[in-house]
Amino acid sequence: DFEGSVPEDFRLFQNYPNPFNPTTRISYQLSYETDVTIEILNLLGQKIKTIEKGIKQPGYHEIFFDGSGLKSGFYLYRIRAGDFTETRK
Repeated sequence: DFEGSVPEDFRLFQNYPNPFNPTTRISYQLSYETDVTIEILNLLGQKIKTIEKGIKQPGYHEIFFDGSGLKSGFYLYRIRAGDFTETRK
């Protein structure tokens, strides 16, 4: 259970469902307040869309991404939070 606790590290969880049509949930956790950016990328690493941007509090967060405007295929998502960066498919 994440609620009420501050995580010890940053983490980007696997989106669910995966594959998705047309929406998916992207979850992440922060160990301290920081500026967060989450982007959707194509397989070449080119940014398609920024879906989260701003200062976020420590703890567990989740956002929902609606990809109904995108062509079907594979996409990546990347989080940048302070010095932490991670990309998942």
